[in-house]
Amino acid sequence: MKENAISFRFALLLFFLLSSLSALEIRLKRGIEESAPYAVLHLYDKDPFDCVAFYDETSRPTLYRCRFKKRPALLPKTAKSEFFKIGFSMEGKLFVVEIEPLKKSLITPVPPPIHENPVLDAVPPSKSRHWSVIGFTQPSPPYLGKTTDDKKGLAFPIELSRYKAPAVGAVDINGEPVFLKSHRDIEELIRIKEAFASGRYAKAYDMATEAYSRYKNSIFASDFLRYRIKALVEEGIKENADEIIKLGKFFIKRYASDEYLPEVLLLLARVYSATGFVSDANYFYDRLIHEHEGNRFANLGLIYLGDELYMNGKVKAAMQSYMDALYSAKELDVASLAAYKLALRYLERGETDKAVTYLKKLWEKNPDYLLKNPEETFHLAERLAARKRLDLAIAITEVLLKKMNKQSDLYEKALYELAGWYDEKGSIRGAVRWYERYLKAFPYGDYSDKAKEKLDALFVVDNDANATAALRRYDELIKTYGNGPIAEKAIVAKMRLLLEKGATRKVLSFAGKVAAMKEKETKTKAEALLKEAARKEFESAKRSGACEKALRLVTRYGVEPQKADDAFLYACEMRFARYEQALSMARRELETDDPKAKALWTCRAMKALAGLERWREALEAADDLAALSQNPAELCPAYPWVRAKALAGAGRYAALMTQLHAMAKAYSDDMRLADLYRQAYTLAKKEGDDANRRWLLERLIALQNRTKSHPYSPWAEFELIRLLKQAGKVKEALALMQKSPLKLTGAHKARWLYEKALLEARLGQGAAAKADYKACAKVKNGGDWANLCKQSLTLQ
Repeated sequence: MKENAISFRFALLLFFLLSSLSALEIRLKRGIEESAPYAVLHLYDKDPFDCVAFYDETSRPTLYRCRFKKRPALLPKTAKSEFFKIGFSMEGKLFVVEIEPLKKSLITPVPPPIHENPVLDAVPPSKSRHWSVIGFTQPSPPYLGKTTDDKKGLAFPIELSRYKAPAVGAVDINGEPVFLKSHRDIEELIRIKEAFASGRYAKAYDMATEAYSRYKNSIFASDFLRYRIKALVEEGIKENADEIIKLGKFFIKRYASDEYLPEVLLLLARVYSATGFVSDANYFYDRLIHEHEGNRFANLGLIYLGDELYMNGKVKAAMQSYMDALYSAKELDVASLAAYKLALRYLERGETDKAVTYLKKLWEKNPDYLLKNPEETFHLAERLAARKRLDLAIAITEVLLKKMNKQSDLYEKALYELAGWYDEKGSIRGAVRWYERYLKAFPYGDYSDKAKEKLDALFVVDNDANATAALRRYDELIKTYGNGPIAEKAIVAKMRLLLEKGATRKVLSFAGKVAAMKEKETKTKAEALLKEAARKEFESAKRSGACEKALRLVTRYGVEPQKADDAFLYACEMRFARYEQALSMARRELETDDPKAKALWTCRAMKALAGLERWREALEAADDLAALSQNPAELCPAYPWVRAKALAGAGRYAALMTQLHAMAKAYSDDMRLADLYRQAYTLAKKEGDDANRRWLLERLIALQNRTKSHPYSPWAEFELIRLLKQAGKVKEALALMQKSPLKLTGAHKARWLYEKALLEARLGQGAAAKADYKACAKVKNGGDWANLCKQSLTLQ
């Protein structure tokens, strides 16, 4: 859908802002990129104003403050949306808008149009008449991707005035220039097209709407209206269905002879189809296809109609529609789309031969069409390989690898799968070449072990040139008969002899060859030798406490642990965070009838469940442990800590607070409480329990001060100060700051002095506040807080 042009006026705020600030305007727009919502908050004023961002210890923005010279007659109330919470206040003579982001966010000044200022500054200006705050949930900002901020090197402003291209303007029907002093419709159309082509659909819609209103009699009026419709479709065909239909019907009525009428008919057909109004969609498809036969959009209409028919179970009619599009299309990209649709549909229906026929035609005539979407095309190659159409899958993937980013996970998988398809095809030389290429590119990749094993299955390797005469004989047999049955038996004999000599690691090195064996009986014997060698290696690892080695033997060589191994393996599994395996082991041991052992394994199951963050089950295990033991904390020291974490994870706020009050007395100086206090604080905040929030922060701060370890400072102090201020306990907040032992530097120190000065000012301690402002302004690397202090001094 298009960005929702929701004017963020907050009821009476419109009157106050426009009357007292003249031109301050705040707009909130929403949109969706790749199914993820985002919002853009625009702030406009006729005079340039500054906006400052504040960050937490993780460099995530927590607040944006924008300051205006003019103030409203009445201070507006706080407003809140899904992405932002907006507050209003006065700072001396300045009116302040504070924006608290509730999701990921960034703020940026929007430069003026180039015709106003053709110079693009190297560094973003500190003041602007237009600022945008973007809130988003996806990993990177919408339509921007990952932003970088590299301040190394020299930076120069960019002068663009000399790049202005000469323009004739509008032309009449004879092609002569029409010089209009007030109408710049052709320029507007160019800007709209550029915005649309760059994917800024909401902007294109707004520009086209304004242009259509301003130039209703322009020869480009139909284009303005058409781009409004197209932008709405790109923003969300279902969400904007009503508006698209309204504008589309007006277009076909008003511009019945326009050359782009077929495109609008197609858009109307698509929106009706997408919203389930099949008969209405068919009406427009019929008009498009029969009234504009041979037109590009008519052929596209045949393809979209085919999709609709196919989804409604009319397979034969759908295939015919795709066929009609394929053989009537004059443009290569339209014909390619039709051929691709036919191939996909035949694959879905299991008619592989027909699908391959169209894919081969497409691959021969327009390979770039398949290569423009590497991920989708590789999945298509995988489907072809699964249907034993290996030649085409290999041909596509080999070319695709040249187009792919070598750093992507898809490249690694495609490289590995291509080698496997050569192997499956029976081309040993090709398989070896691509496996070796994979291992060279990804020696420690996700498939490196498998690739090595595959190479072991394809080649015979001489592993022990200095062995006894018998071993040398086995090597000769392996070399002579290659992958045949005699060579496989020679491998088994060599493995048996090595096992008798205690060379268990060398025996295990044959795992790849054993996996590649074709003779069933021989392979069974070889696997038994592997298991025996792996078991001996496991016993050695157990004696030395080598957890990593023991787990590798279990997972890679299938060592079957015995009951006596469980305690050792449980500790290993927990050590390497293999909680599922640890839990399975604990549950198996819980079948015992020994009460003490049952309690011990209940404790272990509880810890594994906590590791998996299955909090409700962990709580149940804790309750079981309490039922099995009169003093569960003595039997299982982790009991109170795991129970508290589980209560926090399960959102059991009231029970968690009860537990924490007890633990605060029993473990008052245990630094592990700090994490629990922090987790409980998050729940208390959700519950709106300010009293417990203050209690938790007070406990956390006191614990950190006693242990002289401050992992949550100065966040905890700033948060408690904020809560105390909200509760009107200004004196307590100031006392906290005066008694704090924190030694802060940089922006944290500047913020501390700034907050302290604000408290002193509220308590009438003007001299102290002024002194702190001065100290704050001098803080080295004080950042925006130091600037705030400097500005505050000018307002004294």
